[in-house]
Amino acid sequence: MEITQEVSVNNTLNFIKERFRDYYEKKGVTAPPEIEKREFGFGNEKKIDYRHYTFKTEEQLKRHFVENAPLYGSFSAAYYEFPSARPMVKKNYLGADLIFDIDAQCKKDCNLTCTVHLEEAKANATRLIEDFLITDFGFDRKEIVPIFSGSKGYHVHVRSEEARKLSPEARKEMVDYLRPTEADVERIIKMSPKPTDAGWKGRFARVVYENVKESKEKKFADKPHILEQIKRGNFDLTTGPVSYFKKMLESSRINFGSDIDRMVTLDIHKIIRIPSTIHGGSSLLCMNVVNLDKFNPFRDSIVFHNPPVKVRIKGNVLPFTLNEQTFGPLESEKEIELPEYAALFLICKGSAVIA
Repeated sequence: MEITQEVSVNNTLNFIKERFRDYYEKKGVTAPPEIEKREFGFGNEKKIDYRHYTFKTEEQLKRHFVENAPLYGSFSAAYYEFPSARPMVKKNYLGADLIFDIDAQCKKDCNLTCTVHLEEAKANATRLIEDFLITDFGFDRKEIVPIFSGSKGYHVHVRSEEARKLSPEARKEMVDYLRPTEADVERIIKMSPKPTDAGWKGRFARVVYENVKESKEKKFADKPHILEQIKRGNFDLTTGPVSYFKKMLESSRINFGSDIDRMVTLDIHKIIRIPSTIHGGSSLLCMNVVNLDKFNPFRDSIVFHNPPVKVRIKGNVLPFTLNEQTFGPLESEKEIELPEYAALFLICKGSAVIA
């Protein structure tokens, strides 16, 4: 039995790599800007099994993917004079793109596609771009690249000279700015913020205004007068500890809570998924997104459309939707023929093997 399982696992891995290789041979890989200054890393068993690679051209990068068919491929946010050098200090750091990683906050009972939480992650990526990167931080829209990670969330890259020069300390300040503490909220209140103000002052005042407007609490009985005071920056009549207002912000999804992986932004030597490559944990394409609002990750990032594949299910699988078609529920040990994209998705998720 163990030998049979081992053969099945090997056949499955060979199948994945064969399909990935075929894709890269036909479609290639798009190199990140200034490829010769980037460090690259690749993985099969882990997301990064080996790194400190460098390529001079897009064709060299494509050749690596065709010859090796790695399940994961990443590149550095940083630019280096000698990107393949080790240790890190010998690379001669030249600056780094500003990157944010926003993951879906999935629960244990979510299905494999978890559309609701991935939609929340997409909404957060949109708010990050529109409300903060452009409005508060002043980056040009042309400098901002939203990317679907190929799995559980979105990456937002800012590629500009200003972003490249940011120190780790400045990047930390930017991440901290996205989610104010109680001390920040207390300071904002003392500044008499109005709904028409820019930045966090205006956001805070608008959230409190809407909460009072919708509230049925008795203390807000004279609602018109209280709302008028909020418009003037007077919050004395809203009463409550600072934590009360902090919860207002959190419940209104105005601040990002734990949605952003802060270490991705702070670590200037971080390497992150290469857009135009297939995610080994899903078989979906990591890709630049032109229009976040219209983007459907479980339709638009599907790349495998060859004949159906017969697989054996590992563990019960809840219904999931790909390419606007719902599959399942699927019972453990069941053998079933599925469209190639659905079969590969389950295989890469660890929920199926080649039958």
